[in-house]
Amino acid sequence: MVTEQVRLARQLGGKPDSRAWVADQLDWKKQVAVKVLATDLPPDDLEALVDLVEKVGAVAELESPHLVQTFDHAFTDDGVAYRVMELLQGESLAERLKKGKMPLRDAGEVSTQVAAALRVAHKAGMVHGRIEPENIFLCKSSEGIKVKLLNLGIGAIRKPPRTWPYISPEQYLDRTVDRRTDLWSLGEVAYEMIVGRHPIDAEKRRKLKWEHEPPSELWISDLPDKADAWFKRALDPKPEKRFDSAEKMAAEFAAMLTGKKPAASSKAAARPVVHKVVAVGTPAPEPEPTEDDDSVSIDVDE
Repeated sequence: MVTEQVRLARQLGGKPDSRAWVADQLDWKKQVAVKVLATDLPPDDLEALVDLVEKVGAVAELESPHLVQTFDHAFTDDGVAYRVMELLQGESLAERLKKGKMPLRDAGEVSTQVAAALRVAHKAGMVHGRIEPENIFLCKSSEGIKVKLLNLGIGAIRKPPRTWPYISPEQYLDRTVDRRTDLWSLGEVAYEMIVGRHPIDAEKRRKLKWEHEPPSELWISDLPDKADAWFKRALDPKPEKRFDSAEKMAAEFAAMLTGKKPAASSKAAARPVVHKVVAVGTPAPEPEPTEDDDSVSIDVDE
């Protein structure tokens, strides 16, 4: 029993190390999902744990059909932080990509819906910090693709390891991050959905080389002419040269796929909210960037 009304039933995915569970909400007579939060935090770091639960609470107040609904979040009697959420049916984008790259229309739907979730989060001053296929869930729906963004409020409290494939230049260099960091990672996810591989590999990151191969050079059928320009902007090493909002990024992506001009937004983009990511826990050791003659210095705004 997590609470008097929530009883764990089985671990999600059947994995013994999973932190997510299917649970019975006894008073509602329905099943929910329960996630144990931050088991890798130091046991004496109460401040970080409380901060994590507060962030989850702030996320629960956001309204978007593309964010997971949170019903409850608190601590158990023995001090374990947990979150009770809606139980989703479907698969993660990571599972879908194991089957191969996606049709352009589907990739556009996923990118647009993730951007819609990010627009709500960014407006509230939140940065996700971990936009990746594992955190993008494709729900079963008779109306086509329906996306839910997972783990908002959790990813931003930890500095991602340098081996994380979707890491932005500013995250890699341990600089301050803002909403454009999420947009870089979304650009990487979009590239992977369309091309079938990552735009920037570990060796390039290690040498601080952030160039990606333009999709037009990869012989992808039905690829719009403007795809190269979109990815060049989405994956620009300098945040100020990227899209300045998730809404703008999604509109340009949809326009690129349809060949139509994006609708003009009536709202000016808000000034980015800047966050300093604090490393919590003990990440795996990562190789430092090399400083040989082939290295490239990237100027990323503080």
